Amino acid sequence: MSIEVALEGHLEDEQDFEGYLRMVSQLAEQWQLKMEMMESYAIIDVCPEGMIQLSYEDGYLTIAAQTNVAGPGFHAYVCDFFHAIVERSPLPLTVEDPTNYYTHHQFDRLVKEVFHRWLREIGNYIRETKNQEDRDQICLSWPVDYYVPQPKKGCVVTPMGYIRIDDFLDQDLDTLAEQFFVWNHLGRDSAYYRNAALNLLWKECYFEYSNMNEMTEKQADTILDYLEIAHRLDPHLALPMKEYVQLCEIRQREKRIHDAAELHFAQPIGYRRELVHVRFGHWSVPVSGYAQESVEENTQTLYLIAPYRCMEEPWQWLVQINVYAFQHEVKGFLKEWEEAEQPIDISHDQIVGRAFLQREADHIRLYAQCNCGKEMLKLQWIICEEAMVDTIMEQVKQIRAYPIKNDEFQA
Repeated sequence: MSIEVALEGHLEDEQDFEGYLRMVSQLAEQWQLKMEMMESYAIIDVCPEGMIQLSYEDGYLTIAAQTNVAGPGFHAYVCDFFHAIVERSPLPLTVEDPTNYYTHHQFDRLVKEVFHRWLREIGNYIRETKNQEDRDQICLSWPVDYYVPQPKKGCVVTPMGYIRIDDFLDQDLDTLAEQFFVWNHLGRDSAYYRNAALNLLWKECYFEYSNMNEMTEKQADTILDYLEIAHRLDPHLALPMKEYVQLCEIRQREKRIHDAAELHFAQPIGYRRELVHVRFGHWSVPVSGYAQESVEENTQTLYLIAPYRCMEEPWQWLVQINVYAFQHEVKGFLKEWEEAEQPIDISHDQIVGRAFLQREADHIRLYAQCNCGKEMLKLQWIICEEAMVDTIMEQVKQIRAYPIKNDEFQA
């Protein structure tokens, strides 16, 4: 189940939609929000895990947001933003809000009867799966096309970090909501800015590799900004000070927080610190969480490149990945790979694969092919250091040919 709020209206033609895009863009700018235009829709980034999407189809304008991931504060904010759109609209618009917050503005009711109920349903789902072997692999509110973090026994993966299964089953819902939602209160208070920083630390931060490129620098700087705002709003609020100090040093930024209490976690903050499982089609490939990822659209090739701390540092490895689908079951291997010397067999679950090494003057190539049903996964690694070969070979052996399970509460 998801929690959504939507604004809809009938438009005469696409020019009306373009007019609405301009109007909403001006409003977003007034509200200090970033709006990104796509070919057939637009997205407004409001907060981590919270966005508003505008689209036009079959004569209808739709402006919608799924709010259960970011939290009740985001839901209230979206309703206020929609109200501002309705006031400016030259045509009648209808707001669909199953929570009725748009009409009654009862925030306590929104929290207790809607968002707490949603958390209870997650707990019920986890309780029903208590005897399943893969219960520790549950990802809650996790994008289906995103990397998947390493599972931890007794925990589930969430956008706010690992949360103990027992917390969903037994913990007070007010306490669990503070831990689970980025935006749990009405308005952007200190807890909001801290949780926004925690979300980015867990999902997006590259830590020691934060100077790698413009994107990683921006993530680190945004995290530091959020933590400093949270401290300014509430000097007594506990913060992830270890990570704050580390990022300040890496970004060579002056420390502005000196006396905040340390916020402790059972697991080190940051999914990217470990291996993650990158999805490509129906395949899941384990790789360093710090790896850079890009897709060549024309050939549908996925590239993963080893991270580096600065532009001058050479990369250690890269891998090129392709997926091929056939009319019939794939049983053999590519001819040159069939005849390779000292092949390494890869067989587990439904996968039958083969890998082999080819040493050249200044690097090592690792080729691998994995077959599963009518699909074939083909990988070509270039490795610069002999010491990395065994590590990467172990990763190849962990390739899976099925989507890692998420549940019905995913984003």
